[in-house]
Amino acid sequence: MQIMKTFRSVFLFIFKKLGVIILVVLGLNHVEAIEIELEDNTLSFQHITFRDGIPFQPITHILQDEEGYMWFGSEWGLCRYNGYEYGSFLDEGITALFEDSHRYLWIGTKAGLIRIDPLRETQVSYHHEPAIPQTVNNDHIICMYETRQGVIWVGTRTGLNRFNSQNERWESFSCNPTIAIPYENPYPSQVNSIQEDKEGRMWIGMETGLFAFDPLSGSFTPYPFDFNYSVNSILCSQTGFLWMGNNRGLVRFDPQIHEFKRFTTEKPNSVLALIQPKITSMCEDPTGILWIVSPWAFYRFDPQRELFVYDENQMERPRSLSSSNLLSFYRERTGAIWVSTDNALNRFDPYESQFRILVPGKENPPALSANAVYALCEDREEAIWIGTQNGGLNRYDPKTNRITYYRHDPTREDTISEDTVTALAAAPDGRIWIGSWKQGLCVLDPKNGSVKRYPFLKDEKEIPDAKTLNYAIVRSIHVMNNGTIWIGTEKGGISILDPETDTFIHFREDTNNLSSNAIRSFYEDREGTLWVGTGGYQMVAKGLNRFVPEIQSFQHYDHLIPEIMDANGIWIHGMAEDRNNQLWLATNYGLFRMNGRTDDYIRFTPKNGLVDNDIRSVVCAEDGFLWLSTANSGLARLDPETQEIVNYGELYGLTNLQYNIGVGLKGRDGTLYFGGANGLTILNKGTIERNPNPPPVVIEQIEVLNQPVPPSLWKDDFHIKLDYWQNAIIFHFSALSYTNPNRNRYQYRLLGFEQEWFECGSERLVRYASLSPGVYRFQVKGANSDGVWSDRKELAITITPPFWHTGWFQFLSLLSGVIGILGFYKYRVWKIQRDKRRLEAEVFSRTAQLKVERDYLKTIINTSPLMIVGYNADGDLTFLNPTAEQTFGLHNRDFIGKKWWELALQGEDRQKLEALHRQLQERNLIGHELTVTLPSGKIRTLIWSFIHHNDEYGERVETLVFVDDITEQIESEILETSRNEQRRIGREIHDSLCQTLTGITLMFGTLSKKKDTMPTAQAQMLAEIQEHLQAVTTQSRHLSRGLYLHELETHGLRDALRELTHSVETIFGVHCRLDWNGETPDIEIHTATELYRIVQEAVNNAAKHSHSEFIDICVECNPDTVKTIVQDGGTGFHTNSSNTKGIGINIMKNRARMIHAFLQINSEPGKGTQIVCTLPIHQ
Repeated sequence: MQIMKTFRSVFLFIFKKLGVIILVVLGLNHVEAIEIELEDNTLSFQHITFRDGIPFQPITHILQDEEGYMWFGSEWGLCRYNGYEYGSFLDEGITALFEDSHRYLWIGTKAGLIRIDPLRETQVSYHHEPAIPQTVNNDHIICMYETRQGVIWVGTRTGLNRFNSQNERWESFSCNPTIAIPYENPYPSQVNSIQEDKEGRMWIGMETGLFAFDPLSGSFTPYPFDFNYSVNSILCSQTGFLWMGNNRGLVRFDPQIHEFKRFTTEKPNSVLALIQPKITSMCEDPTGILWIVSPWAFYRFDPQRELFVYDENQMERPRSLSSSNLLSFYRERTGAIWVSTDNALNRFDPYESQFRILVPGKENPPALSANAVYALCEDREEAIWIGTQNGGLNRYDPKTNRITYYRHDPTREDTISEDTVTALAAAPDGRIWIGSWKQGLCVLDPKNGSVKRYPFLKDEKEIPDAKTLNYAIVRSIHVMNNGTIWIGTEKGGISILDPETDTFIHFREDTNNLSSNAIRSFYEDREGTLWVGTGGYQMVAKGLNRFVPEIQSFQHYDHLIPEIMDANGIWIHGMAEDRNNQLWLATNYGLFRMNGRTDDYIRFTPKNGLVDNDIRSVVCAEDGFLWLSTANSGLARLDPETQEIVNYGELYGLTNLQYNIGVGLKGRDGTLYFGGANGLTILNKGTIERNPNPPPVVIEQIEVLNQPVPPSLWKDDFHIKLDYWQNAIIFHFSALSYTNPNRNRYQYRLLGFEQEWFECGSERLVRYASLSPGVYRFQVKGANSDGVWSDRKELAITITPPFWHTGWFQFLSLLSGVIGILGFYKYRVWKIQRDKRRLEAEVFSRTAQLKVERDYLKTIINTSPLMIVGYNADGDLTFLNPTAEQTFGLHNRDFIGKKWWELALQGEDRQKLEALHRQLQERNLIGHELTVTLPSGKIRTLIWSFIHHNDEYGERVETLVFVDDITEQIESEILETSRNEQRRIGREIHDSLCQTLTGITLMFGTLSKKKDTMPTAQAQMLAEIQEHLQAVTTQSRHLSRGLYLHELETHGLRDALRELTHSVETIFGVHCRLDWNGETPDIEIHTATELYRIVQEAVNNAAKHSHSEFIDICVECNPDTVKTIVQDGGTGFHTNSSNTKGIGINIMKNRARMIHAFLQINSEPGKGTQIVCTLPIHQ
């Protein structure tokens, strides 16, 4: 079998090519114009393969169910298609598909019959049981049919079966034909087709012919005819005829007069006539046209004209049938046709395929002479002239459906000058002006076929005369209303021909203000103004020009769009005028609209919705829409009023996506023509018919809490009942429109939750969460790709409330509540009285607690070391705590009426505080350092922090100022710095000065050994110098020890004080004694240093100022304190005199304060001085 298919394919291919070659050769040898009859046989199919998601191929059976789903059966199983994805149902070989009036899906296989209930997702199988008569008579199912009375009939290999839906039983009917057939058939009783006519008669198509069947008697009546072969399919037409497809073609049977007529599907003038046609299936559309499938071609038959129009696989047409091996076909309710072949599923949609493409088809007329179309024009007889690349000139007559070729013959002067035609224009007298690629201009008279050629210049730099065209390459031709012919060339500018005198006038860039010599397009508007567009390779094109006849010159507009003028400039490919007399320009930089012939442009680019920036032509259709051809992206339609753009590409059946410059035309009947690299695109009447079929919308699935709900629970009555906790729902839905399904749109709403419709674009699901108990109605609508909306699909949802929200429960609850309230009332009264007593006690307790807290807070404020000052919004003092009163020398009665900045007595200080007040109007201030002079005369460094308090309206009520005295901290830092400096100086004296003095002493020691040789005076002087040097060295060492407390850090406070006594005796010559009592405490080095410095300062003061002969240092070490006493027997002083305010005593006080020690000074004149420092060692 496979060998026969291969042989047949090779046979067809060879004879098709050979037949066409013979036809073309014979035609070209005898005539210059070949006429071919045109037929509409260029259906555009979408090819669906494994790459598109279909699970198996080839498809052998197709069905559309009542909901609108497409079902596809093959030898590998069954799947369902919704326009988006495929769902598999069975994995058995399918031999027949059928849906009955109850929406049961019947599936025939080679192993029996299966009935599926899509609603309940159940299935029943029926098989042949030889021992049981009430079963189907054979497992190999061929066909199925339901009569108007709802009876199911099934045809098998061995006869006819009737299904009794009441008892699920079968009744079989067999026919033993006695008609002789011209071939051997192993299944003479096989039923291929079942039909019921208008009269209710049943017709059976069998392998042995046509039979009428009487269901009451179960008898078969044969209807033989001369060409009696297997009846593969039967169709009862609208006119009452019975159409049959058999192995010899199409047969019409009139049941009234019992007359047969055969129609052959053989293609005239085609090698298909060598093969006997076979028809396998057919259907009738609403217009009465029969759609017929044979294993090798797809036909449409017009019974009125008895004319076949065929379609088959053609290599030169990418969107023709995908293969010549046809298996089955099906017609959708919308009119779309599905055709399955051995390698793909093909779909023809009249709303997708509204463009016709003329190509150089060698099989199917009409055939262009070449692929690339360079020029178009329409003559006065409404014929379309087509200029091609290397194919000459074609004349296409839409009325007679004929094409005529005009080719260049180098041996004859009366043929067109070249086979590459780049420009065309039709004159009122019927002549066609032709521009060529390299051979200039010629004119053709179609009446007699004569051609006249005009001389031309081959070099654009030459100066043409009145009889010569200015350049060889012609890009555009325009016939003016006055009869003159305007010719635009590639590099030579414009030549104007007077056809009466055959003389030229030339316009060029350098003489007539033309923006460029590269001419691309002409356009004469309704007012008679001529517009010229420029653009050419290897030349800078500068855009648009307007011809001014009064001065025989041009006004050009290149300065209007400088932002896109690059090295090559802007090319004006074509122009058109809309209903509002606005000029539109097709350019290589998008589409431009010229407003009111002014200098104002509006530009349309991909940002506005175009898919291509390179616009090749623009044409205004009869309905006012503008049609654009692009360089690489097909066609586009623009609404000038709304500026809405629709792009048309492969999804709309366009196989020609690359269009050539300026090749766009609107015929007088409104038909649009666009020429491109792959033929001529035709749009009849210049309009796209809108798909009027609203798509059926189906709710495919419901998910509750992310779990699918079985369809049997809701599809029966489209109502679903859920518990209160099942309140998260997802609805899945689809619009079953297969015309560009990705452009289908959806709207939805959930009544009871929302009233407005929400559009979700192409999204096919919607989620609702946390729905309250109640009754809802989910409604969804779908729109097809042309925006036609369907009726709403509705699903009722009831979410039951929990039992505690039901009426009976609420009644019992109310009754219980009333009883409970009565009892609760007394309890509540008792509890209120008890709580009142408890509250009164709590209020009393809380009041006492608040009083304690208030007193505690008051104590904190009164005892705080910080100064706390309060003032109002005007700056008037309102509060001072005791620390502030003591520091600033004011009492509460003294600051009434005073401003807070008057706390400072000095004028400069007041000015500082007043300036600070002005800065504080809008913000708080923390940590502001300011030095002021207190009423006591002391200069103190204070840290000021201001906290503002506002009322509920944001108005300033009061400001609290917290003032911290950091003077002592600063002094401590100064002492620490001094101490560090003393250490440094002590180390320097010890390490440098003392070492130097020691060296000098050694040198004098060496020199003193020679004093016996020196004169007496010099020796005595040397001895004195040496003595003084030793004294200085000793004092320096004692001084370094006093500055750098090495003994203290190394051996502790006791040894350091002992070293101090030796230093004092050595330096001052005063007897100094240390008396240490108790165990030496563990004191930090910092505390010990400060204590040592206090003692040192007291001893030095006594040695320098007291004139005492002794100084006693007594240290008493107790468990809690260390007390140091420095006692001298000197002159003494009054403790309240100015002597107590010296820097030495102040330094001792500061040091004592730093280590939390208490310093006491006891002295009287003539009785010496005692300085006592008590250090609590626990601190």
